Amino acid sequence: MKWSLSLSLSLIILQLLFFNHLVHSMINLFISKIEMIRTLGRKLMLGIIILTITIGLKAIGLKYLKAI
Repeated sequence: MKWSLSLSLSLIILQLLFFNHLVHSMINLFISKIEMIRTLGRKLMLGIIILTITIGLKAIGLKYLKAI
């Protein structure tokens, strides 16, 4: 009886530890995904800004060359 109670408690504790680890892993994965999306968003915005500036400079350059 004592052994089965001890074994049952040990299994419950192991399950709780595994569940705790699983929850922490899922939280870390969620945070990592949010950070990845945020970083990609920043890179995309920077790319759009650079592209816009490049197109603007080319347009200004073409107007300048046509004026000459």
